[in-house]
Amino acid sequence: MISKPSSALLVAVSVLGPFTMHLIVPAITPIQQAFGIDAGTAALLISGTLWGIAGSTLFFGAFADRYGRRPMLIIGLFLFIIGSVIGYVAPTSELVIAGRVVQGIGASTGMVISRAVIRDLYERDKGTSVLAYLTMAVMIAPILAPASAGYIIETLGWRVVFEVSIALGAIVILWTIMKFPETLVDPIPMPNITALVAAYASVLQQRVFVLYTLVSTFVMTSFFSMMSGAPQVAEHTWGLARDELGYYLGIGAMGMMCSTFITARIAEHVDNNLMMQFGLMIVALGVGVSATCFWIGYNHPIFFFGPMFLNGIGAGFVLPTATTGALSIVPRMAGTASGMMTFLQFAIAGVAAQLIGYFDHSTPWAVLGFMAVSVSLAVACGQGAVSMVRRKTAAAE
Repeated sequence: MISKPSSALLVAVSVLGPFTMHLIVPAITPIQQAFGIDAGTAALLISGTLWGIAGSTLFFGAFADRYGRRPMLIIGLFLFIIGSVIGYVAPTSELVIAGRVVQGIGASTGMVISRAVIRDLYERDKGTSVLAYLTMAVMIAPILAPASAGYIIETLGWRVVFEVSIALGAIVILWTIMKFPETLVDPIPMPNITALVAAYASVLQQRVFVLYTLVSTFVMTSFFSMMSGAPQVAEHTWGLARDELGYYLGIGAMGMMCSTFITARIAEHVDNNLMMQFGLMIVALGVGVSATCFWIGYNHPIFFFGPMFLNGIGAGFVLPTATTGALSIVPRMAGTASGMMTFLQFAIAGVAAQLIGYFDHSTPWAVLGFMAVSVSLAVACGQGAVSMVRRKTAAAE
């Protein structure tokens, strides 16, 4: 029988990356002011981390299928601590950004391996339920991180963000070394780079996997577009203080916590595709409500951040169901598939987060535009995935 890591430990390794990602958001403006950099360069504090996560998952996912979940996780956590130290001591903006990239590389292992572990231990419907509970716990990070960071940055300065990251990384790596068991039973031989490329090519040939992955990718892109653009819009449009911004950023995460709890409770009884499509409609509704409010003249932050509660509710239905739908297509290569999924999610989200840095921040329209395009693409991919699954099911009958 395969040993299971405790739920608390699985949450800890999963939440480290998202917590650190959100922790930096209230620090973007202070870092920009400290080093005299423009908004486009400051956006690299988000996009650079996303790209670090994206690139490294291609290797960590495949290596986790070959060498095991546990050793790859420990290596990643060690890199996370190194990146945090670089950011803390950095005398230039370039080194702060470099530290964030290394943080992202290390944090990616928790995201990839937690998914693979769930796939190792559970069948699809049960896996959706477990993943939903995990996502609900992880959503504590976007609620607590910006609000707490906004307050302590005002008091202690922006480098405290990296101090907190170092401390959390040290706790999680020690816990992992002591308590995280190996869950991989049947390693996949992968001796060289040619085999690695072939493994990813094999995964990408599964069109249903790609479509499910793109659903979660574009929903995440919508979220990171908001997160990257919100600090600049909040400052230039409404003059929000950093602690106020932190509270507003937690609204969407609260919505996601609510819906992931519901998903976890009903996943074994309700069709995954139905939940995913319902979630996509709610995400689209959230963006539409926010855009409509500003179009008719309600220029207040609550009309921008408030509807993000709906986005969060929708995302809480979409992300667990789309993820388990994708991984169920290639169950024996769950680590490789999870790596490719995370790569696409964060690479595309990173592009959007970086591009937003170059747009006008005197109004929220650029951010809402990026979100609307992302959600539209997610809806289209979701419809494509469901149609293909239905056709295959009908053909099998």
